[in-house]
Amino acid sequence: MNLTEVQITAYAKHFEEELFAKPLIAFSRDKTWTAKNFDAAAGIYAIYDKGALIYLGESANVKLRMQEVKRTYNHTLKKILNNLHFKAKLKGNKFSDVIELKLNQYMLDHVTFKAKSLAFGRLEMEAMLIERNPRVKNKKNKRNKTTK
Repeated sequence: MNLTEVQITAYAKHFEEELFAKPLIAFSRDKTWTAKNFDAAAGIYAIYDKGALIYLGESANVKLRMQEVKRTYNHTLKKILNNLHFKAKLKGNKFSDVIELKLNQYMLDHVTFKAKSLAFGRLEMEAMLIERNPRVKNKKNKRNKTTK
């Protein structure tokens, strides 16, 4: 099946509208947080700081990926939040215990999530969404180049 550029753009726009229409999921350090809120399926996720979109990501298993946002070593979220709010230096692959605690509390107070399953084309959809939302803090050209 070959899709035209118009069809691909329409599909991406529809996916984006559905993703952003989903309710916000408050962050929790509870061990059941990911199981209660995310599917063990491939998809795209959005992360918000005080209601502002700051990150778009993709994963083959969103539930497992959301477990990783709690750890500085495994996900860039805490690094982004630090750059926006604390400006601390990394010590190896994490921050000092004091900064890690501040980041944990900040996430509990201000960070929310959305996610939507997507069986194929995750990298392409992530790239399109990042391009359409230029205020996100994703590293540009991480895996694939986005084009205008």
